[in-house]
Amino acid sequence: MRADYDIDQGIPPELLGALKEHDRKVGGEMINRAKPEGIELEEISRQPYADSVLSAGLVGGCGPDTVYLRFERLAEDEEPTTILMRPDEALAVTWLLCGVLWSERIRDIA
Repeated sequence: MRADYDIDQGIPPELLGALKEHDRKVGGEMINRAKPEGIELEEISRQPYADSVLSAGLVGGCGPDTVYLRFERLAEDEEPTTILMRPDEALAVTWLLCGVLWSERIRDIA
């Protein structure tokens, strides 16, 4: 989701290079299976399930107002998937998912 880096967004220059290099390795998006160096994740919310955990929070060292969403499988030998987003991206994902759930609910009623 974060392919349009901009120094004006407050990303420190030394971290910007690491993020771009990481993005090049994972296909140009800030969706990763290993947290880049220099980034601190501050978990704010967690939703555990029987075999997985969803969590979200704030990202330190990656520009202002960056948030993350993390998917972890507990039963498998798999690295967690972490998605870093700007606030507008996080709201867009929320809006899209709400629309899907609402549409499904309306379809059940109609």
